[in-house]
Amino acid sequence: MRAKPNYILFACWLMFFWSTTVRAVFFTVVPAISFSLDFTAAQSGILLGVFFLGYASAVWISGFVPGSRKSVVIGGAILSIVAFMLLSSLKSFPLFMIVAPLSSFGVGLYVPRGISLITEISHFSNRGRNMSLHEVASVAGLVLGPLFVSFTLQKYFWENIFLLWAVVGVFALIIFSGIMVTNEVPQKKAESLGQLIHGSKFIYLILITSSMFVLLVGLISILPTLMVHSWNIQPEYAASFVGWTRVAALAGLFGAGITSDYFGRLRLLSLLLGVSFVLLVIMAISGFNLIFTFCVVALAITSAGAPPVFFAALAENYSESSRDKIVGMVSGTGSILGVACAPAIFGFLIENFAPWMTFLVTAIIVLCGWLSTYRLRNMGFENRDKANVNV
Repeated sequence: MRAKPNYILFACWLMFFWSTTVRAVFFTVVPAISFSLDFTAAQSGILLGVFFLGYASAVWISGFVPGSRKSVVIGGAILSIVAFMLLSSLKSFPLFMIVAPLSSFGVGLYVPRGISLITEISHFSNRGRNMSLHEVASVAGLVLGPLFVSFTLQKYFWENIFLLWAVVGVFALIIFSGIMVTNEVPQKKAESLGQLIHGSKFIYLILITSSMFVLLVGLISILPTLMVHSWNIQPEYAASFVGWTRVAALAGLFGAGITSDYFGRLRLLSLLLGVSFVLLVIMAISGFNLIFTFCVVALAITSAGAPPVFFAALAENYSESSRDKIVGMVSGTGSILGVACAPAIFGFLIENFAPWMTFLVTAIIVLCGWLSTYRLRNMGFENRDKANVNV
């Protein structure tokens, strides 16, 4: 692989931004779609679950898809752009259930390939920083996507949102196509699927990933729907609330990524998940008020700081020949549990129980992730591999 590292980082940033905004725009526009087409809260939750299931499935299989990293990412980007534009013409729930997961499937193919590219252009001493810079795309997407939806809904119909935002995907596709990649296929034989998932370590990795993703996406994706259905808040205000509160995530990204290069990946990760657990318990008992808003802002910081720290640690503990696969399997499985299943479960809870149940269930999931960080530390999964040699 020979291209300027900064250009590769920028191209990956743009593609990750597109990947995030496809999800952020969709989950924030769902309340408006539901209001327009008379979907129930349970149907909205199921639609979000199927949408994120498409994403999680793509993340899982991405490392196993034949072809170069560049070709797989570009193919996925084209699929996502076409499907995203098609969403603007749909008027029925069954059609949304078919087309929506295609758009998320396309962007999901990027994640394992992109993380591997970032790992290879980084040194151990700056890997946490580069992962944080890469994750800024996620925060930017979670901020700008909902804000775009909020502003657009004030003047236009929801159908226009998908067509207008597809321009971002086209731009990201053009820039990423400029990456020159050579000799990216490892010569060393990769570990088999059985070897990668063998033992309790894989289970702990899944629990951590699920807890991170339910915080970063699963809970936030259903929050606008919860605010509209449980607290009678207007859809455009709910979208704006989610967007503005995510701005605080930038502090978590930069602080966590840089700190982990010196403080230790899992040590910092356990701290972030522990604080998140406390915030969720407070949110469950506070209701929608100033305290709730403060907790959402603080949760944006802790939830955004966790992924770059975790994926830096994960990359350092697996060889280049296995990295795409293990990142894809861990991210994909965690996405299925923490992202795809969570909205459907939360939609059911919102429809049939009090809103505090959503935050309590999230807190339990995060608690499992927090405990898993200690188990991994006891197993020696802490900055062991500064040379990127599989352990």
